[in-house]
Amino acid sequence: MQGELLSNVVLNRLSRDEVNNAFSTSGDDGPAIETQAVPLAIVLTQSCDLVDDFRARPSVEVQLASLLGMENGPAKDEAQKQYSLASNDLLRNILLCEVFVAERVRYLFGENWKTVRQNDHKRYHFLCEVNQAEDLAGTGLPPLVIDMIRYFTIPAGELYKRLEPTCPARERARRRCTLAAPILEHLTSRFAYSLSRVALEYSHWEMTGMSHDGEVIEQAKQIGSAKPLAESEGDANAAS
Repeated sequence: MQGELLSNVVLNRLSRDEVNNAFSTSGDDGPAIETQAVPLAIVLTQSCDLVDDFRARPSVEVQLASLLGMENGPAKDEAQKQYSLASNDLLRNILLCEVFVAERVRYLFGENWKTVRQNDHKRYHFLCEVNQAEDLAGTGLPPLVIDMIRYFTIPAGELYKRLEPTCPARERARRRCTLAAPILEHLTSRFAYSLSRVALEYSHWEMTGMSHDGEVIEQAKQIGSAKPLAESEGDANAAS
């Protein structure tokens, strides 16, 4: 579900050498794959989408198996149509963000640590500790920091398989806990804002020709059609 913390999320990716070599193959064995285990991650895909996918996936897999064994003709065309309709709710991938133990990364922030803890930093989201009773692993979790630009995806079907008890221990993802409201909504709204940020070559103050205390900068940068704020106000008064 959205807001669920998972540990040991294993990812399979093309090796860096393969990417650098423009996806060249490694002999007869195909592309080289690297395995990376993310110690802790949080699910950010919407819960409604996850539920729709999970409910539709078993029947879609049965339909696909039946479709592959059919001969071309009207019956296969109809089966293909039904398969397309049923698979409309399937997710290709599930979105997650990396999560770090706060004490281990605190040194990165220096004087900004208070800003991170108060969730005023645009990139990071702080979570308080999880006690043993709330952790499915029974060990609890220390205070955590979510890095909202360290997001990644994993195929939905693969993640489901990795959560099954039959998955080998080294490759099995483990459910830990899920954020409750309104903590979950706070995180998702901040993550959405993080993704929708607009990159500016210059700050707002530089573009308007104003300093932080409201005084006009004598040599304001002229960026496109932007003018110093005082000049813009003068134009507006003249027009009226």
